[in-house]
Amino acid sequence: MNSDVRMAIGIALIGVGVTAIVICIGVLTSRPLREIIAKMPLAPEQWVTFPSAGTFVLHGEDPGWSLIFLGLRISLQAADGRLVTGFRWTTENRTYGIPLWRCLIPEPGRYYLRIANLPSDRDLSPYGLNFARTLPFRSWGTLSVMIAAALLILAAVIMLAV
Repeated sequence: MNSDVRMAIGIALIGVGVTAIVICIGVLTSRPLREIIAKMPLAPEQWVTFPSAGTFVLHGEDPGWSLIFLGLRISLQAADGRLVTGFRWTTENRTYGIPLWRCLIPEPGRYYLRIANLPSDRDLSPYGLNFARTLPFRSWGTLSVMIAAALLILAAVIMLAV
């Protein structure tokens, strides 16, 4: 095969591979990692409705950078008085808001959220809360295309080197 033809084919394959990888990265980063169930203001007491049972994470929404969410005591109570099992969120996953508390909702319905230790001398209106459910990873096909594109680039580089 002529070296000019091989060079053109190799460059085209590398271009296709790089384009496929860039598109796949765009698809992976544009997919939501969380489903927001409820958004609410930061307040000491309020009702929250959960549409289904499962594990949810309470996130704090901060317009800037502050320490307002440190030291909060959070509890969630079902409408019939039962307390919901919850614990502090300890990972550094900061995809949407500041993770504050994780809980296991036993059944859909209304729950009473209580937040203690809120500062009384600050305006809480710029701050908010949201409950979110983490979505499962559904991008195995996109990840497979990225691997195939990387192999295509590798094959083109080997073809050009020989």
